[in-house]
This record gives sequence, structure tokens and C-alpha cells, in this order.
Amino acid sequence: MPTSQTLEFETAHFLHGLFADDLANLKILQERLGVSAATRDGWVKFEGPEGSVKDACDVMGQLEESQRGGTPITKDLFTFAVDGVTAKASKPGVQAVHEARLVI
Repeated sequence: MPTSQTLEFETAHFLHGLFADDLANLKILQERLGVSAATRDGWVKFEGPEGSVKDACDVMGQLEESQRGGTPITKDLFTFAVDGVTAKASKPGVQAVHEARLVI
């Protein structure tokens, strides 16, 4: 059954940082998870099958946590997050990347 979920963030700048300031990354998420996404100002709305919408929200949640922790979101990290959610395996997620980063 189709469902929708809207995620709101404090600024559009913060939200755009979650997909590395590149709408093509949001398109990758849409294609791989089978959801539609619309964004404006500081919100993004996902629509589609319930499980897919949940997965899209999980991806954004992981990326939000990493960005708030100081890890810049890149295309590779964004793709890694999407791949991690779609794999549903015991692969390390974005949080493991954030925790393992080296600060010199």
C-alpha cells in the first residue's frame, strides 16, 4: 500500500548537504528504493511502498547523524548509505564510517 513520509530539517542548506548538494543523488535514491521524492526549502517528502519509504527515511537518518557528527556527505558516502539499506545485510553502515574516520 502506498504511503508517504515528510522529513523536515532546520534549513534547506542542511537538507541539501545530506545529498551532497546534488539532486542527482536524490534521483539515485529514488531509482534504487522505488520511491518518489520531492524537496523544497527544508523538507523532503518520500512516497511509495511502505518498506521503501521507511528505507529512504533510514538513509536520510544515517546521513543526518553523520553530518551532525562532522562527517561531510559526499556522493560516495551517499551511495554507500543507499547500498547499505538496500543490501539489508550485516555490512557496516554509515555510522561505522563516521566512527572510523581519522582526525589528524
